[in-house]
Amino acid sequence: MAKYKKIQMEYDVIQYTGDIDALLAFGLPKVDYQQYKLKHVGIPTEKGEKLCAIDDYITKDQFGNFEVVPKLQFEQEYSDKP
Repeated sequence: MAKYKKIQMEYDVIQYTGDIDALLAFGLPKVDYQQYKLKHVGIPTEKGEKLCAIDDYITKDQFGNFEVVPKLQFEQEYSDKP
């Protein structure tokens, strides 16, 4: 897990690789991820459940809110530099 910044806010970030145990360790609630056959998982966000594909990123803000960010968008908008 690494820390990245976007608009002066720090996020915890994990890239989804199909490893459900990593998602649980990241703090996502226990749900039946097997229903998605691991290619996609439903991530609970403030705006409802969003599908996360392999190689997409999941961010967690300082308040514990999760968001799904597609890989290309993440690479363009987030930085791990101060």
